[in-house]
Amino acid sequence: MLWVTEAIIDRFISLMSAAIQSVPPEVLGRCIEHLAFRDICNLRLSCRKFAAWCAQGTFKSHFLSKHVHMTKENLESFVEQTGPGRLGCLVEHVTLTGVAVDTQLLGEILQTKTRWVTKSHGSVQYHCTPAKLLKVEADLKGLKALQTEQAYLRDNGESVALLAEAFRNIASNGKLGLLPHLTLDVAVYLQNAETRQLPAAGGDWGRISQAAADCFHMTMSSLAKSKLLSTRLDIFGSASRCSLGCGELYQLGSYDSLLAPAMSGIKSLSLSLSNRHLVDSGEQSDDEEIEVISSIKSDSSALPDFLALMPQLKDLNLHWFTTYQPRTREEVLFNSGRFHGRSEHVRLTVLTKCSLRGIFLSERGLLAFLQRVPVTRLMLEEIHMVEGSFTPVFEYCTSEEAKMEYLWLNYLWQDRCLYFHDSTQVKFPHSAGWDIGPQTLERRGNEVRRPIRYGYPTGRTKGSSSPEVREVHRLQKLRRLEYGPP
Repeated sequence: MLWVTEAIIDRFISLMSAAIQSVPPEVLGRCIEHLAFRDICNLRLSCRKFAAWCAQGTFKSHFLSKHVHMTKENLESFVEQTGPGRLGCLVEHVTLTGVAVDTQLLGEILQTKTRWVTKSHGSVQYHCTPAKLLKVEADLKGLKALQTEQAYLRDNGESVALLAEAFRNIASNGKLGLLPHLTLDVAVYLQNAETRQLPAAGGDWGRISQAAADCFHMTMSSLAKSKLLSTRLDIFGSASRCSLGCGELYQLGSYDSLLAPAMSGIKSLSLSLSNRHLVDSGEQSDDEEIEVISSIKSDSSALPDFLALMPQLKDLNLHWFTTYQPRTREEVLFNSGRFHGRSEHVRLTVLTKCSLRGIFLSERGLLAFLQRVPVTRLMLEEIHMVEGSFTPVFEYCTSEEAKMEYLWLNYLWQDRCLYFHDSTQVKFPHSAGWDIGPQTLERRGNEVRRPIRYGYPTGRTKGSSSPEVREVHRLQKLRRLEYGPP
């Protein structure tokens, strides 16, 4: 009886398979679009005809974007998936994620045998049970193993070799012969070797910065070896509380000639930079201050030299993350010098869209930059004018000579935050004697030619209710995550 039942089932499956295969490909394709990725993979295993059908359209779209954590296992898998005949070579957007391992939290739990838990009314400290301490000890062991692996991959060059091989696979086996979009970011491991978090969730800034630097140099070295072309490059520009130390760009000088072929096709660049991280240890000696200013001078040409590798650059999004408050006026001025540096020698002849955020600038440097490049869409946010005034910059942007088509200004600082005389309603009104406008100004088309008038608020912010105060504090927290210090 069991044999008869199995035969009937086999016959039924055979008939069903024949019936499904008789369905027009267009109809079957629409049905496949509604299946989950894992279900499509299982369906492809049923027969060769299904495998061919499923390998079209929707299924291929699952391979257009790929996230790769910079671990040995993930890099080896990336190489395998981009091999000849593999669908991984269809990738068009790769996100490479550096690994920052922070063992401080688990180390403190083992030492104090207590842990802090965040509640709605604040943080509460709990004693850990022996079972919990054993788990914490195992998690700490896993984090240290991951930390050791990262150091090994970085020091022996294995990560660069694997990544360069994957890039060569994309160039050789992909239909486009290039990688349209490449993004770099960082994941932070605080709790165990499996749970990854965004840098905005916390973690030691020094480790995050080092992970970003390692990810950047491994990527640039791999691009130099593979000569893989890309058109859009995002270097921590989409990540909060994560950026590349400006000194890391300066180190590219040792192999920028090898990198130039890979960078020659870049049309869009999003880049987040930060100043060198200093440990605040009280008073700074004269020798330390000279060393800081000297390092800033050496870094000032790094950004212009990096941009010079991209003659086709049309869209630039430059973000600055401040790791510490400048201690002297000279340091502030040198910080602003990082932006223009030797930029007068860089010819960005096709740059039409530019976004500058969180940068310390001088009137001379910003105005010279705008007059030298054909930017028609300009976005300025959290810009600090350390020398001079915004007035000449606004006069140029609204002139016929500039040919601006779009202008967006937000939180500009000239000693204090600028408020624009504009009809737009201000988000946080002040008790000023005149009708103060908002901190944000947006203009399009012919409106860009209108003169820009601004002033400073007097008095205090109106409103003292709890929702307004909470909103102010929330925005301040977000601005610190975006612009520092960490």
